[in-house]
Amino acid sequence: MIQSLAPCTSLEIAANLNRDKAQVTRLLKDMIAQGLVVKSDNPNDKRSHFLQITSHGESTLQTMEGVERKILEKISLQVSDAELTQMRASLSKILTAIDVG
Repeated sequence: MIQSLAPCTSLEIAANLNRDKAQVTRLLKDMIAQGLVVKSDNPNDKRSHFLQITSHGESTLQTMEGVERKILEKISLQVSDAELTQMRASLSKILTAIDVG
């Protein structure tokens, strides 16, 4: 998400993810410590920072996307399209019930 919104603030990320700013801030703190994201001063608001993904973060994201593709390929060999459609519908209901999405 950061790469698609960059430069962005933690408040913008929280709003896009429909999450509490404190949750996002804790996650971003870990990501910054791991060198996945960097922050810089926001010239429009001295109380906030712009966030951008680093080259290490981009590389890590690409690795994760590759793993995700492999997992989805394995799932597609074992689960029919109809079963996947039903699962998505069920998960959507669950997420709505717990107000996640």
